[in-house]
Amino acid sequence: MSDLTNFTAGVGSPKYTNKTSTSGNGQDLPHPDTDFPMFHLADAYLMYAEIAKRAPTAGASDPQALTYVNNLRQRAYGNASGNITAAPLTLDFILDERARELFW
Repeated sequence: MSDLTNFTAGVGSPKYTNKTSTSGNGQDLPHPDTDFPMFHLADAYLMYAEIAKRAPTAGASDPQALTYVNNLRQRAYGNASGNITAAPLTLDFILDERARELFW
C-alpha cells in the first residue's frame, strides 16, 4: 500500500487508533502518540511455543506450547473451533500464526 488511508490500494488493517484515555483524538491521527513500547502477551506465548519446538530441553514443553497457541486461537475465533492438535504445531505454523496474530 502506498497510501495507508486508501483501503482499496491493498490490504488495510486498522488495528490501532490514536485515541487518548478519554476517547479524544491524539495529537497526530495517523501515528500513535504512545511513547512506550507495546508488548503483546500473544507474542510471548508464540515465543514459548517456538522455544518448545527448537530447544525442548530448555524447559518449554510441547503440551504447554499447544495450550498457549490454542488460547490465542480461541480468543481470535471466539470459541474452540480454530484449535489445533499437536501435529500441526511446527515452526512454520508458529511463524504463520505470529504473522496472523501480530499483523500490523
